[in-house]
Amino acid sequence: MSKLLDDAVRNNILWCGWVSRAHGAAHAYSGNLWRLESQGPPYYPDAITTNRLATMEEIRQLAEAPRPPGSLKDSYALLDLSVAGWKLLFEAQWIHHPATDAGSYPPTWRKAETPEETQAWIAESGLQGVLPPELTRHPDIALLWSRPSESATGFAGNRGAGVVGITNVFGGGGGHEELWSAIPRIAAVDFPGLPLVGYEQGASLAAALKSGWTALGPLRVWIKPS
Repeated sequence: MSKLLDDAVRNNILWCGWVSRAHGAAHAYSGNLWRLESQGPPYYPDAITTNRLATMEEIRQLAEAPRPPGSLKDSYALLDLSVAGWKLLFEAQWIHHPATDAGSYPPTWRKAETPEETQAWIAESGLQGVLPPELTRHPDIALLWSRPSESATGFAGNRGAGVVGITNVFGGGGGHEELWSAIPRIAAVDFPGLPLVGYEQGASLAAALKSGWTALGPLRVWIKPS
């Protein structure tokens, strides 16, 4: 499980890098931290701890940089940033699901591929201004969804670090557990033979765990009050 957790962290950093780069934001590694060097997209962290070795001293040094971060994801929930004046935004759990045999999309499911489909997926997920449409041209990213007449459900999958990251899960209504149960076999169509990882909190986390996903460990996201 330790390696899976490390893979989940590395996959998430890759995903944050792809999204940030699509917004024109440069990023770099500094010691045990990944950080943005310019303004990034909404809801994405300015810095991420890359391993279990990150220290409060590195956080303090980062806060003194020309562009200090306003948010930080502690990937392993090992640091107490409150002592440095940070505020805990939320805590979540990394999760994992084993690889599932590839088949075909269930009825009503498909990948958003055309510009029109991509824009519709982004609108249904509520991520306008966050996920740039050109991300769908990346060979390791798939925006997947079901769009019946009532309401849409979907998620994003990204391949990297030997796993597939599942992010931006939306919809599902009262059948949220059904959605989390379906995600592994849907993702396997585009990403066969790879384990799935991600992180969730609250009702989404509970639904995932009831649907065969396993918790890997906690993470925390902190913000620096202005």
